[in-house]
Amino acid sequence: MPKIVISTEKGLQENKNGAGLEIKSEFEISNEIKDEGAFYCGNDKVTAAVTGSFPLISGFVNTLDSGNDDHGVRLQDAPGPGTLMIIRNVDSGQDVVIRNEDQTGAILLTLGEGKTAIFTSTARGGDAWNGSTVD
Repeated sequence: MPKIVISTEKGLQENKNGAGLEIKSEFEISNEIKDEGAFYCGNDKVTAAVTGSFPLISGFVNTLDSGNDDHGVRLQDAPGPGTLMIIRNVDSGQDVVIRNEDQTGAILLTLGEGKTAIFTSTARGGDAWNGSTVD
């Protein structure tokens, strides 16, 4: 049986010595990654607010600002296990309190100034988020 080779340069080749399958591929990036649009919660950052009026965030990547260390945001109920959310606090002087959709429940994380956190969900629902600061 001839070896079948599939490559980026020559496509499908069947006349190689040996047996089996060999795939040669090159990964190429021909554009740049943009920090806007579909990956973010919107074109503007979300401003954290006082308890009782925490804004609800739901985008894949969220940029936050805060006017006070006690101000915060709420995460949407997780749509299912394995959901990922990245949150960046761009404020240089204030923390952001992050809670689940029920803003009077336990604090999931207090995100420091200029820090980024990654949250993952373990199940569907409001108390399914786990998060940690990554920088």
